[in-house]
Amino acid sequence: MNRKRLPLLLFVLLALTACQRSPVRLDAPADHPPTVRAALSDASFSWISAETARFHLHALTDTQSAEGLGELGEAAEKAYQRNLELLGEAPDPSRIELLFVPTREAMARIVGRPSNGYALPDERAVVYVDSEHREPALQHELMHVVSWQRWGRPGGYWLSEGLATYSVGACAGMDFDRLVAALRRDGHYVPLATLRTAFFEADDVAAYLESASLVGYLFNQYGRDAARQMWQQGLRGVEAVLGRSAERLEADWLAHLDTVTPYAEPWARLRTTITTEGCE
Repeated sequence: MNRKRLPLLLFVLLALTACQRSPVRLDAPADHPPTVRAALSDASFSWISAETARFHLHALTDTQSAEGLGELGEAAEKAYQRNLELLGEAPDPSRIELLFVPTREAMARIVGRPSNGYALPDERAVVYVDSEHREPALQHELMHVVSWQRWGRPGGYWLSEGLATYSVGACAGMDFDRLVAALRRDGHYVPLATLRTAFFEADDVAAYLESASLVGYLFNQYGRDAARQMWQQGLRGVEAVLGRSAERLEADWLAHLDTVTPYAEPWARLRTTITTEGCE
């Protein structure tokens, strides 16, 4: 998302004459979930806030996020709508809280870990790092909130991260299946059993891409309803939902990947591109 930042004064003036989807300043924000309330109440932070039809947005003053809060709101609305379309769900009347900070250190002060993005589905909130070096992964993190709220808690982390990654549509402009075909070719495949039981102990890039590819396979091969049931039941319900074992599902998915042309570049180079640029 390449953004031309709107000066804050211009943003406020435009908001006064724009439609409901355009952000406006909030003088007295509504009640906030615990993590957001704690961050907004922290005297060491200075925030500027705005709202759109579906979001309350908060950015630290004198940062690029504050200058571009209007455009961030518009982008978040579009990402939210794309996520709803993928899930086949209608909008929720409750707004989602979005916080934008310039560094991973600031992120750690709010959520306890130095992440680039952190979703809090139970609080309907997301905290993003938005800096010159990395723009926020709006689609991915919002999908965590939307999917958990609309489809319930997932039956495995691979499903949660796979759906959020798949929702972006590609990773650094590259096709998920072709990326997984490349990492398989070069001997870096993570078995489904590992994704199921030790997702965060596996190579993170491989785990996220494989999960996105497999979630996409579920949608394309079995349809959204089956994907939803798999989300809710996980692999323990695979035979009831798909009529096959987890081992057979993995074999079928890998057979599909055998029909895909992997990227010619070595996996190590592809991985570096992804870790440098991010998927979104």
